[in-house]
Amino acid sequence: MLFDISRIVSGQFIAQLMLLVSIPFITRHYNPEEFGFFAIFSAIAWILVSFSTGKVESLIITMKNKDKAATLAIGVLTIVLASSLVVSLITGHLLSNIYPDFSSNSSYLSILLGVTILTIGSAQTLKCYATYLGRFSGHGVAAILNSTGVISVSLGYAILFDGDSLFIGLILGQITGHALSFFVFLFYTDIISMTSLKIFNSSFSTVIDQAKKIPILLVTQLASTLSARMSTLIVSVVGGVSSAGLLSMAERIVS
Repeated sequence: MLFDISRIVSGQFIAQLMLLVSIPFITRHYNPEEFGFFAIFSAIAWILVSFSTGKVESLIITMKNKDKAATLAIGVLTIVLASSLVVSLITGHLLSNIYPDFSSNSSYLSILLGVTILTIGSAQTLKCYATYLGRFSGHGVAAILNSTGVISVSLGYAILFDGDSLFIGLILGQITGHALSFFVFLFYTDIISMTSLKIFNSSFSTVIDQAKKIPILLVTQLASTLSARMSTLIVSVVGGVSSAGLLSMAERIVS
């Protein structure tokens, strides 16, 4: 148990240290307003991820056998994919209405929001499945590669491009980081070999069987997500985008 914990903690420590060291370089290229746009976008994405899955992926570790765990994981991954497509189609207009500053970029921000939900939701689902299988070393590797993707893409975008939509680099960095985490867990698990037409057909019934637990899961997990993300949205409304960016930068340093 202690060895498994050490593998998770060591990876998380290295990942957080990488992010801490990169902050002076990232803040040299991104100003508080750009961080504010990214913080608002990220907060909305994480909240939508909770709604899209109902946090059913948390139940993967409670399944009685590996077939049931894999079936539930595949069902949640399918729901995440469908939710990301729906978000990409309908949120462009909503974003421009709620946050007028997004209006000039709403057309492709809705697509990026859908992709963000897909990468976050998929990575979180496979993370739970990897936990069920006891592949704890994958957690550390995923955390390190996540930080690597965030840092490299964010800095690379800022260096190569310039303009009013520079915060897109931070969004792309987040997407890349979670995509790398997804592929790490894909490598550390057997979800591909477990996927079959039979399991895929039964995945929805497995999700429905767990649906009675969704209200409790969603309330508790959504409360946690809102407590972490709502402050950014509130500050953005009261103090503006730049204030939200300053809050986001401070939270990253403290975390």
